[in-house]
Amino acid sequence: MLYNMCKLDPLFFVNFAGVIYEPRTPRVLPFITYDFQDQTLLAIDAAIGKCDVGIEKSRDMGMSWIVLTLFTWRWLFYPYQSFLLVSRTQDLVDKTDDSDSLMWKIDFLIKHLPRFMRPKIDPNKDRSNMHLRNPHNNSLTDGTSTTGDIARGGRRTAELLDENGSFSLDDGYKALSSTQASTDTRIFLSTPQGAVGAYYDVMHDPHMEMVRLRLHWQLHPLKRPGLYTSDEDGDLRILDKAYWRQRLKERGLNPDPLDLEQAVRPLYDFICDKKTRSPWYDRECRRCPLPSLIAQELDIDYTGSKALFFNREMLVAAEKRDARPPLHVGEIEYEPDTAEPIEGFIDKAMGLFRLWAHLDAHGRLARDRNYVMGCDIATGNADNDGAGASNSTMTLGDEATGELIGKIATTGMDPYTFAKLCVAVARWAVGEDGNGAFMVWEANGPGRQFGGEVIRLGYRYIYYREAEDSIKKKRTLFPGWWSTTETKKTMLGEYARAMAAGECINRDAISIRECESYVVMPNQSIEHIGGLGEIDPTGARENHGDRVIADGLCWKGIRRHFVSVRSDDDDDDDAMMQNRAAPPDSVKHRMELVTTEQKKEGAW
Repeated sequence: MLYNMCKLDPLFFVNFAGVIYEPRTPRVLPFITYDFQDQTLLAIDAAIGKCDVGIEKSRDMGMSWIVLTLFTWRWLFYPYQSFLLVSRTQDLVDKTDDSDSLMWKIDFLIKHLPRFMRPKIDPNKDRSNMHLRNPHNNSLTDGTSTTGDIARGGRRTAELLDENGSFSLDDGYKALSSTQASTDTRIFLSTPQGAVGAYYDVMHDPHMEMVRLRLHWQLHPLKRPGLYTSDEDGDLRILDKAYWRQRLKERGLNPDPLDLEQAVRPLYDFICDKKTRSPWYDRECRRCPLPSLIAQELDIDYTGSKALFFNREMLVAAEKRDARPPLHVGEIEYEPDTAEPIEGFIDKAMGLFRLWAHLDAHGRLARDRNYVMGCDIATGNADNDGAGASNSTMTLGDEATGELIGKIATTGMDPYTFAKLCVAVARWAVGEDGNGAFMVWEANGPGRQFGGEVIRLGYRYIYYREAEDSIKKKRTLFPGWWSTTETKKTMLGEYARAMAAGECINRDAISIRECESYVVMPNQSIEHIGGLGEIDPTGARENHGDRVIADGLCWKGIRRHFVSVRSDDDDDDDAMMQNRAAPPDSVKHRMELVTTEQKKEGAW
């Protein structure tokens, strides 16, 4: 009877026959599940054979044990089940003396089953490295690491990708690709490991049909007691009133005061940072001084679980200080063959060009200053809905004030067409020196086609870099800025510094927020982290950080505006800044006028 009850009900099986190993004690414990674990187990079981399951969780929620126990229940009672366990290394999948390995947990569970339920496993035939067979019903459980050829050629009832977020970028995407055809049910299980990689993409792709489960520490009955938070003004708000009333009662105080928040203040050192916290959570934070690890292990915060390149507080301050709605939205009309502008700026409600600058009666920018343009170019490939994978982006800057005053972000436009648009805008933005906007673009990838078209159109007021010609074997000037790990870090670092200091004034709130998509990777490279959940008005499927690159290149051009043909070495930028002409009516300009007058009067 007990056998049949276990076979019919996985929850009865877990709570009757299940055990877990608790290494912190250490001891063997009966697996008595919490409500959130029951709901998770049933949701996974219902999805097997139908769709994928994505689980994002805080650490220490018992999810590996839940999935492995469910697999073992099916392996034990139902014939011809086939499961695959995947982790980063072979030792994490199957190591006989390591309680962290997945197969060790299954062996442990089977070993502690009641004798009438335990199958007779021949260690020579049924249990080998990465393999476990039930001889009574031919069900299988196998394992593999991401370093192997995952799931190729096999078919599985379900597959577990354990701590999927910690897979390397290459291994994560390879696992995602190779497991798709082998099973209808992949279980992506992980704590966040940064907002980049296959696991992040899976959990945030709205078009992927799957069951998504979020298991936050606040669901755990041993971690949630005493929940509290604070409002926008930093005032304490008690969420678990019963817990704190009991604390008052234990102190011999009135357990039902008129103002509970005020009454419990002396009992505990509350942290009012607008987060939802508990005494357990506070203890864990005190044990870990790194906010990124708290975000990763407890908060299910993908962005916070990696070090942001741009300081978040600085970005919030910059948006509040500088961002505002555009003064004009419209377009520049131009000849399609020559990219010569036909007339001034034309206001159109659905235009691509957003402008934060005043125009004269002819739709032109002020001529008492000079302008700079930064460009980041996408391939322009569109999907079936007409939306490109990322934006081609142009930023127009005012060299005199440091303001980023213009923005175009568009999908589905190939590099050649985008080059014509940018050249037309550059020719329209004629400044004090009689030139159009000084153009800087990323030359990598589709930037090659973009740059070639700019040159063909005859526009020469552009940024050149010095590099070695691979054919001529000598130093040669090449158009466009070339992105490497070091040049990208330098360029974005100077942009971040200038924005923090208020030297670079970005009027576009979307662009400022997009800065949060850049993180410092373990190899110290700077990478964008995909979408942040923003709705992009251009129709781009994801946030690829395109606006940030265009903004950074525009600021680079502003700093180097009067020296367009030079090395890509930024070490002497400060010296160059000292030699540039001072903007009219600036402090430096006024000081230079005074010095000139003094020289004329013979004071020197």
